[in-house]
Amino acid sequence: MQTLHIITPSSYTTSAACIRLMQMTMKHLGGSHQVLVIGDEMDATEIRSRDMNVLGSIDGPVNASGTLDRRVRNLVDSISTRIQPLRIFAWGWHGATVASGLGGDYNPVAIVDDIDRSCSMGTGTMTIIPTSHAGSEILRSLGVPVESIAEPNVGVVPTSILVDRSTVRDLLHLQDSEIVVALVGKRLSWQEVIRMAARFRSAAQHVDLVIPAGYLDHAQLVDVARKQGLSDMLHDSPSQLRHIDIVNGVDAVWAPLVAQYDESCEVLDVIETAMSGVPLVVSASHHVASVPDMGSLIATSKSQIDICGWIISLQEDTTEKLEIAEALKAHITPLASPSIFIEGLQLRMPSTF
Repeated sequence: MQTLHIITPSSYTTSAACIRLMQMTMKHLGGSHQVLVIGDEMDATEIRSRDMNVLGSIDGPVNASGTLDRRVRNLVDSISTRIQPLRIFAWGWHGATVASGLGGDYNPVAIVDDIDRSCSMGTGTMTIIPTSHAGSEILRSLGVPVESIAEPNVGVVPTSILVDRSTVRDLLHLQDSEIVVALVGKRLSWQEVIRMAARFRSAAQHVDLVIPAGYLDHAQLVDVARKQGLSDMLHDSPSQLRHIDIVNGVDAVWAPLVAQYDESCEVLDVIETAMSGVPLVVSASHHVASVPDMGSLIATSKSQIDICGWIISLQEDTTEKLEIAEALKAHITPLASPSIFIEGLQLRMPSTF
């Protein structure tokens, strides 16, 4: 059987964790696999560099011309044959919206984490697999039929750490910093970060916060921090470091809530962080709390005051926090393993697959 994977690498709803899941799935499912990249040749080159077979790329992911669906349909129809059926997977929300236009004939399966309301879902028949129950609720609020929404399924492909802690600190220019905390989430609430930094200042504590690469509200966060005299606590992620490398070079990680107007879940990045064994603090209101079997163990803090106290106390009870982080890693790692993800994916695929 032929398998086509549709993905939009440039969309913020397509995380690096999502791309790794696609690559791992291609290795574990039988038959031939190709990737259709929604984006330009640079995006296609990025996917090829990961040793994946790229069928081609279709530019114009913002679909300004209104012809994206037709162009994708023409290409997909050209490779589908009666002799060798075609199954389609879409990875990330943007890829899912593109695949929804193929639903009537191909019944695609989409794996989605972050959700972007500006990209609307078509009416074609398909199966959408979210990463959390919160994601399921958002899909229903967008009008996705209940019968199209599968039970949540999560997986994280382990990655090697390429940079040691001292190198990370050097690149951040924080060699002598007492508390360094990395933030998780491209759609995290900048207001929540500002409020937290102000709490640190009120407590006469200096905490260095590392802004994630690709953060979408970066300009607003930096501008407000400058106006409130909090800029010295904020630091950009060095371009040469991956998120997982930064995580392993800091004292702890904080996953702020997404903005109130936003519907991003950003679950996979938080789970990947929890699997690193680095102390992690997450509000119980975060979408990750609704991930079956593990969410309630990851998201445990009740308020911003709790989170502030937890971060400030890093210097005092480092050993205890590391032990808790290692215990969380031991619990989550088998539940989010690639083999469990593939098993869950197969159980949720339609019978035509």
